[in-house]
This record gives sequence, structure tokens and C-alpha cells, in this order.
Amino acid sequence: MDASNTKTVRDLLQNAAEEHGKKVFLKFEDNDNVYDVKYGEFYGDCERIAAWMAEEEKKAGHPVHIALLGNGGKEYMTVLLAIMMSGSVAVPIDTSLDIAELRKALDKSASDKVFYEREFKALVETAVAEIEYPKEIYMLEEGRKNPCIGDILEKYKDSKFEGDFSDKRCALILGTAGTSGRM
Repeated sequence: MDASNTKTVRDLLQNAAEEHGKKVFLKFEDNDNVYDVKYGEFYGDCERIAAWMAEEEKKAGHPVHIALLGNGGKEYMTVLLAIMMSGSVAVPIDTSLDIAELRKALDKSASDKVFYEREFKALVETAVAEIEYPKEIYMLEEGRKNPCIGDILEKYKDSKFEGDFSDKRCALILGTAGTSGRM
């Protein structure tokens, strides 16, 4: 891969997909089954999520702040890199926060949306029930009744991110207070 044509996260993902498309990028386990994700597939998923984020930004009229609550699985990485690719703002949230701290973190980061892993469903739903924002929450894994990343990937299956990325935009909000990672 040529560093001279790799300036953004999108460039990195696109160039890796072009160079290694059918090679395995990562493996993940789900219910005792191991799955391979190829570079091209991963880039395609990031493109679709980024296209959705660009549309959400147009609706909101500002860069969308997206909180992520999870342990770094495949879906978490897909959303995190799609956020960076689209120019939206990623807000990784400490998974050890209690309800009050989570509400505070969502408020301070002005998070518009939250993506969360299934194990944090009750915490997220309780935390957002009594605050104005975020308006939308999405489960990272497939959900039966909950909006999830799979719904976005399906709706945007033929979409590509067409937006321009500016290096003048904030891409990440990290909350730090000593070593706790709390906001």
C-alpha cells in the first residue's frame, strides 16, 4: 500500500480493500462459530454505515455525535471506522459507567445516537429514557425487536459514502479523568 495516497481512514480502508479484497481481515466468534471477514466485505460495511451517517448529518444540520458502548467486537470496529470515514464524531464510552455517569457522558458529548452491544441494552435504555438526547439507539448485534446495525446495512446495501472529509472536523471525543476514562 502506498502511503502517498493514504491520507484518511477512508483511504486506508479503501486501499486495503483494493489490495487485499478477498483475504481475511479479521475473524470473530459468535455462538461458538468462527467467521471470517474479508477486507472487501469490511470496507463495504463501513461504506454503507458511513453513507447512512452522511444522510443523518444532512438531517441534523451538524456533524453527528455517535456514542459507542461495547467491548470492541467486529460490529463495534465497523461503526467506529465508519464514523471516522464519514467525518462524524465518535464517542467511545467506558463500559463500567453506571446510569448516572452514562447520562452525564452522553450529555457532555452531545451524543445524537448510541450504538451498544447487547449486554449493555438495559443500561442504555434506562440511561436514555430520562434525557433529551440521544434520540436514537442501535444495537451493534442483530436484534429481533431493536433497531440494529443490520437494519442500516440492509437499507444501505447498494450505497456508498460520497461525502468529502475535512481535516477541520472533530473525529473523536475521549473522556478522561485521571485513569478512569470517565467524563
